[in-house]
Amino acid sequence: MILVTGCTGYIGSRLCQRLLASNYKVRGLIRPSEKERAKSLIELGLLPFYGELTDPASLHNIEEDIDLVYHLTGIHSTYHNTYNLYVQGTNNLLQEFKRNPKISVVVASNSSVYSDTQALHIESSKPITNHPFGKITMEMEKSIMDFSENYTIFRIGEVYGEREANPFQACTKGITLIGDGMNYTSKIHIEDVINILIKCIKCFPKGIFNLCDDLPVHQLEFYKLVETLSKTKFIQLKTDMVISERIMLSIHGLRTLNIAMDNTLIKQTMDYEFIYPTYKEGLQFLYENQC
Repeated sequence: MILVTGCTGYIGSRLCQRLLASNYKVRGLIRPSEKERAKSLIELGLLPFYGELTDPASLHNIEEDIDLVYHLTGIHSTYHNTYNLYVQGTNNLLQEFKRNPKISVVVASNSSVYSDTQALHIESSKPITNHPFGKITMEMEKSIMDFSENYTIFRIGEVYGEREANPFQACTKGITLIGDGMNYTSKIHIEDVINILIKCIKCFPKGIFNLCDDLPVHQLEFYKLVETLSKTKFIQLKTDMVISERIMLSIHGLRTLNIAMDNTLIKQTMDYEFIYPTYKEGLQFLYENQC
């Protein structure tokens, strides 16, 4: 049995669909407020477990018969809410597995743990960050490493792909980049994320891994290519925007960081060949098939 937290999220829902289509038994942790959102997954065979990571009493017996955990829950909110979910919520979940510290755990982390520099970050780089989300993430990672003997922590780059993560939606909605947009970032297409997560079942890669494509890119350059393909101008730069705590913890705040990651280790460890090795192939596919 596989447990997926964050099963109704962008990554989690697609992972569950793939797992269920391959006849895996999947239990999904579902917040009571998201019952309707989870309905389509339940119809596919997902076994629902209603509870909240921030409410330890609601997690009782969630570990029963579980062989593998995908811990994919995420949030961008206030510092208090984000800390409670990532750190306290993770600790609450791990407490339910305290009788089985050898359980295999795959965790969705992120690049905010790295320093805000132009250096290419590899997994052996010591996490150093002054970013509030980065500090929360580092504490969450430490909880995983202190608890589990079999953990995989994926520091996932900015995910793009179909539907709500399709950057071509900006063609009609527009997008605002804080600053000059020349911040390096590492992107990854959702299909590559799901493929690597699925591969963990038979090829479990213990340790910490950057999960991103081959080519870091400036945020502005990424969206400029979207503009070029779509023949639409939609980028706005806010060079003098005041960044509040809420914005800093949001995806917009994370886009102000200058973080580029190297993906050599995951490719070598899992012998994985990317479907979309760079953002250029990924955007071209989205434009031709979904935009």
